[in-house]
Amino acid sequence: MGQLLTEFSDPVVWDFPREQIQNPVELGKYLKERYHDGSKGEKMAADLRGLRKDYRRQPDESIISWLVRLWDAAGEATILDGTEARHLGSLSHDPVIDQEMMREASPCSLWIRVLGSVAERYLCADDLYMQQTPWKTIEQGIQRLREMAVAEMVFSDDINTRNPDLVSCTSVMWRKLIRLGPLEYASALAVMKREDMEETVLDMAKKLRAYADAVHGPTHARIAAVETRLQKLEDKIDENHKKLREEIREDLLQISAVQIRGSGSQRRRSPARERGYTPRAELWFFLRDCGENMNRWDGKSTAALAQRVEARENRVFWTVWIRWPGTSEPQKYEALVDTGAQCTLLPSRHVGEESVSIAGVTGGSQEFTLVEADVSLTGNEWKRHPIVTGPEAPCILGIDFLRNGYFKDPKGFRWAFGIAAVETEGVKQLNTLPGLSENPSAVGLLKVEEQQVPIATSIVHRRQYRTTRDAVIPIHKMIRELESQGVVSKTHSPFNSPIWPVRKPDGEWRLTVDYRALNEVTPPLSAAVPDMLELQYELESKAAKWYATIDIANAFFSIPLAAECRPQFAFTWRGVQYTWNRLPQGWKHSPTICHGLIQAALEKGEAPEHLQYIDDIIVWGNTAAEVFEKGKKIIQILLGAGFAIKKSKVKGPAHEIQFLGIKWQDGRRQIPTEVINKITAMSPPTNKKETQAFLGAIGFWRMHIPEYSQIVSPLYLVTRKKNDFHWGPEQQQAFAQIKQEIAHAVALGPVRTGPDVKNVLYSAAGNNGLSWSLWQKVPGETRGRPLGFWSRSYRGSEANYTPTEKEILAAYEGVQAASEVIGTETQLLLAPRLPVLGWMFKGEVPSTHHATDATWSKWIALITQRARMGKLNRPGILEIITNWPEGENFGLTDEEQEQVTRAEEAPPYNQLPAEEIHYALFTDGSCRIVGMNRKWKAAVWSPTRQVAEATEGEGGSSQLAELKAVQLALDIAEREGWPRLYLYTDSWMVANALWGWLRRWKEANWQRGGKPIWAAKEWKDIATRVERLPVKVRHVDAHIPRVELMRNIETTSR
Repeated sequence: MGQLLTEFSDPVVWDFPREQIQNPVELGKYLKERYHDGSKGEKMAADLRGLRKDYRRQPDESIISWLVRLWDAAGEATILDGTEARHLGSLSHDPVIDQEMMREASPCSLWIRVLGSVAERYLCADDLYMQQTPWKTIEQGIQRLREMAVAEMVFSDDINTRNPDLVSCTSVMWRKLIRLGPLEYASALAVMKREDMEETVLDMAKKLRAYADAVHGPTHARIAAVETRLQKLEDKIDENHKKLREEIREDLLQISAVQIRGSGSQRRRSPARERGYTPRAELWFFLRDCGENMNRWDGKSTAALAQRVEARENRVFWTVWIRWPGTSEPQKYEALVDTGAQCTLLPSRHVGEESVSIAGVTGGSQEFTLVEADVSLTGNEWKRHPIVTGPEAPCILGIDFLRNGYFKDPKGFRWAFGIAAVETEGVKQLNTLPGLSENPSAVGLLKVEEQQVPIATSIVHRRQYRTTRDAVIPIHKMIRELESQGVVSKTHSPFNSPIWPVRKPDGEWRLTVDYRALNEVTPPLSAAVPDMLELQYELESKAAKWYATIDIANAFFSIPLAAECRPQFAFTWRGVQYTWNRLPQGWKHSPTICHGLIQAALEKGEAPEHLQYIDDIIVWGNTAAEVFEKGKKIIQILLGAGFAIKKSKVKGPAHEIQFLGIKWQDGRRQIPTEVINKITAMSPPTNKKETQAFLGAIGFWRMHIPEYSQIVSPLYLVTRKKNDFHWGPEQQQAFAQIKQEIAHAVALGPVRTGPDVKNVLYSAAGNNGLSWSLWQKVPGETRGRPLGFWSRSYRGSEANYTPTEKEILAAYEGVQAASEVIGTETQLLLAPRLPVLGWMFKGEVPSTHHATDATWSKWIALITQRARMGKLNRPGILEIITNWPEGENFGLTDEEQEQVTRAEEAPPYNQLPAEEIHYALFTDGSCRIVGMNRKWKAAVWSPTRQVAEATEGEGGSSQLAELKAVQLALDIAEREGWPRLYLYTDSWMVANALWGWLRRWKEANWQRGGKPIWAAKEWKDIATRVERLPVKVRHVDAHIPRVELMRNIETTSR
């Protein structure tokens, strides 16, 4: 193809028919016929003149209308290279679009050039939608719908077709079309598109034309007459409700917009208030816009809709101004004040990076995104707040925004939502202090010498890689602003690192540079920032009533660098190389240096007691005045040192506050409501990357979740490199359960001290790993308060430990973790799930063990030094999630459980005589959590017959399932008249019981301390049947690595 085209000199107009483009031979014939004979230049010029005349945008034609006309005239058949595009001249009368059309040098269709150029010219589809005008005829409506399709093609990455007629017609597009059209069409069009069907623009155009044909070219008068006749018919059908309907209509006419208490508040005006009759379509759309689930109104009368509108009219709406990211002009909304909504929702086409699924807003669930924007109830005072948004989102002010404070109307009435808002009313706030900046880009300059920082040991030069299109304009503006502030400057350096733009939660962009290669050759620093977990433990111990936080604005950019250190930080943007004159973001030593300089400034100014993590600072106290004075002193020190502090980044004094992403109240740390809403609204992942992102979002809060590792283990399986991504029932169950646990997570802390405080450590070892939790109790408390929950899976050979060793390992890990929270001097009460600590405090090592003697010595030393045994009931929260009965000890003393006399056991399966193998059965039991209920399953396997039998039930644990499996094996042996039974189980509990415990339990009448032992009914049944049928039992390791399992099977087969 390339050789064929070289015979023809530029420029050539590429407007070949499709069949010739796909067939090189046909294309060659076409080219020779067209250009070898006669003057190619004259033909080319004539073609270009014809194209320019046909495709040029008309003076009064909007861009979006021009795009549709261009598709109809050219489609994808007109192909041009860069030279021909330049010779074609201006088509759009927009210099940006025309210039972008000429940029691509290689041949491509004119349609592709135009779409790409428009995408560069406009920021979003809304800019094109604004060009649309109302329509009056059906054909005009179809034209508007096709225009919307083109706009979606330009800005949506999910649309694969380049034909606007084949674009899916969304509900948003359809509602926009109806609102642009005549009111007389609204009723018919509202029911024309079905929500449950995917229909293209072409499909809907056919429906519109069929509708036009059915009414023989409808006019406004004809449609109005049809609606009037339908209304009369409905009046006859609903004769019993006629009086009620007339009253509602009269009320709708009389109600007018009235002011209510609250700044900018008003009641929503009813549709078509000026007329004596409100069309059903207007009532329908009014309720739809208010967030109603419209499925429940299908088939309901117009009177019922009108009654619901009246009920809606009595709800409170406030005027809200929103300044979305990347915009300067605020947008006005009328939002419902809904204290029952956990989040604030507003409609827009702005898209955030975080996806949110909202249930209960418009029925079922809807997918939105989270965007941080400036919110104001007055149009003057602005507050940054996360908003759930999307084109179909309702207008709702949720409690997450309303609880931030109180609102005062012109009459002096105050609106306060939530206890915290009421308690802080009248408290002087730190953000009212002088010297705080309202500039969102404020940058200070620390009054210190230019900093000498480590210089790379070798030159690093990395080329700039492609950045996301959304980041180009914001980053360009940011670099120009930073240059004007002296933070960056142009340079020439052998170093270079690529820009790595990062979108912040509020939708804005952060200018960071990918310094990973530079970090590898940078010498280390000895200093480091504090451990975040240690700061949390320390703040827990304060148990304060009031808090305040201070966040320094652009702290890194406030620290000057020495000239000789700057070249290594060079980066390139649009062909110009820059470097940092201040400390950059993304370099590995920036947090350490910044933290140290802020700490030094605060120490020099003799700041009051506080905690600092880099540029975040928190103070606390028992009164608001105390906290205000502490915060005031610290702000004065920081401002005096040269830092800038934004007013919006100073919070408190308040009873509740966020610090390090955690909500703090009375010394307790909690998961913030917005975090819970975000996590519980997440949709199931569809690939490994999304699964890892979900695990990252919940992993930070693992200390709030008992048995976290065991719950999420199925999710980690699908993220492993060696595993393909497969989302099965186990993953879905784990996904649902961990979200439920996050939603009901308990607060942790506060950490209390004193002789009356009891620190209790509960530990347990399960099939999949270890878990432990630390609790504190003071006199008068029955349950105590949790300080944290920990869990992990087994590592290496730990899975081969005996049950006793696993329980001791859990206690050992728990003592280590507890020491970080309450210190090493505080005495711990140990309460493992099984009473196995006798070995520890006797200093003995059992004869049968897998762990080394050195490991046992380590366990004994730590546990006996820092803990003592406690006999305390386990908190119910631990038993809801784990599969172990509360208080279970099988009716034995500690000594009896730890020193069991082993009776005769069955030989290994592969050593059974051939005539005895037929009487061997393998048993197993399991349990899983469904919602908050447990479901168990027991199974029996016969290797000789390759047959399995199973039974299942609800409300029991995996240990109960093991007993049910034994009963099932006895059923099989009795049913088939076996002379004996060889039982192979992976449960030490079953093996120990059948080896000798049953006899002791029977002698004690199946009781312990006057109470029945756990599962007494099942044990009695098993004991009675074992007396009639000789049973030998052997413990086997059923849960072993797959490779080892296959090897054992092969050995057994041989």
